[in-house]
Amino acid sequence: MDSYPLTTLTTSSFEGLAGLSHLSIRNCPSLTEIELNAFSGLTSLISLHLSSNPSLHSIHPMAFEKPTRLQRLNLAYSALLHRDQD
Repeated sequence: MDSYPLTTLTTSSFEGLAGLSHLSIRNCPSLTEIELNAFSGLTSLISLHLSSNPSLHSIHPMAFEKPTRLQRLNLAYSALLHRDQD
């Protein structure tokens, strides 16, 4: 999904893709936020690249379903400044 004109990843954005293990959402200059349960259902996801999204300023603390198999998360070159503890 690199360079795709996304603005927000909403709840269940990837519904029906439980077998997906690697996901790349890079170079999306309009992507600003990732909402609650945006990655729910991605139970096989081990690698997520969210780099080079300069407007990405918010990832909901519950964007991922618990427990998660995620091993690699790349957030380089985003606008994230801190992690919300709520």
